[in-house]
Amino acid sequence: NSQFHFLNRLVREFVAQNNTVQIKHVIQTLSQEFALSQHPHSRKGGLIGLAACSIALGKDSGLYLKELIEPVLTCFNDADSRLRYYACEALYNIVKVARGAVLPHFNVLFDGLSKLAADPDPNVKSGSELLDRLLKDIVTESNKFDLVGFIPLLRERIYSNNQYARQFIISWILVLESVPDINLLDYLPEILDGLFQILGDNGKEIRKMCEVVLGEFLKEIKKNPSSVKFAEMANILVIHCQTTGECVRPPPSPPPPQEHLSLFFLEGVLVGVVGPSGKDCISPPKIQDGSMASLSGLRIRCCRKLWCRSQTRLGSGCGIGKQLQLPLDPWDLHMPQVWPQKMDKKINIKMRNHYILIQCLAAYNNMNIFCLWHNFIFYK
Repeated sequence: NSQFHFLNRLVREFVAQNNTVQIKHVIQTLSQEFALSQHPHSRKGGLIGLAACSIALGKDSGLYLKELIEPVLTCFNDADSRLRYYACEALYNIVKVARGAVLPHFNVLFDGLSKLAADPDPNVKSGSELLDRLLKDIVTESNKFDLVGFIPLLRERIYSNNQYARQFIISWILVLESVPDINLLDYLPEILDGLFQILGDNGKEIRKMCEVVLGEFLKEIKKNPSSVKFAEMANILVIHCQTTGECVRPPPSPPPPQEHLSLFFLEGVLVGVVGPSGKDCISPPKIQDGSMASLSGLRIRCCRKLWCRSQTRLGSGCGIGKQLQLPLDPWDLHMPQVWPQKMDKKINIKMRNHYILIQCLAAYNNMNIFCLWHNFIFYK
């Protein structure tokens, strides 16, 4: 305690004298000779000293944040769980004093916290959660958050397989979605694939959090459809429509009858187009503009032609899963008044003696999706 007070008083004197050289010297000494020392007790003392230095600097701490933060983040990787906890505590005090001034260093802070989110020690986890909440408060209060600079890191971290790291990522996406000045929707194609990966997590709580995130994106998409990058997201949806994993539970209720599903990228979910006998590989039926067909209550209208890469099922002796380039039509499908009874199976749509087998992905959130994901999510 006496050393803490001495250091605090010393730094305050340097601040009053505007002696930046001595301030930097104190921070460097605490970092190199203590916080990064080989001896655990020295490292602990260095961490406490850096936090004390930040408190003494007050609003001027923003001028020295790089020097204050880096040695503390290094201690996040310490083998001793007690030192990792002290590092969390020290960084909390540094961030609490600096507030918005830490935002230029947000990526390194986020990177460190994302690793501690999966820490096996409960005390370290508790300390990191406290720091995480503080950082979230700072981001929501500020209008200077660098979203463009953060997206590459988010895109990388979203592929973590650890359930706690996934929870951490999802919680941050929810926070960023809630900030009016941050338009995360513009960068949805960057993280959509990772979100679908998390949607298949074994943990019920994580899946539910992910559904909430996707639901918030859907609301934004409906509000501002003109700003949505549909084409960039279509391929991601296509890939996940062909997945073999179970994602989420069936939808609890059908969407309103007047709602329609715009499948501008129907070719991506087309598993196969086969003849009535199921033996021959046949090109998809061609319906010209204005030609309407009533198919088991579904109303289909051709929009425009599109070349696509589609997986087709071939008959016996021809192999299965061969990739072909086929000209396919995107459609507008209008939901029937009577909701299909078996939505947990593949849907067969009979048309001109052909069967279009549509593979499904996931259903949730009143089945509202954009394009392929506009009013309900097909699920397998």
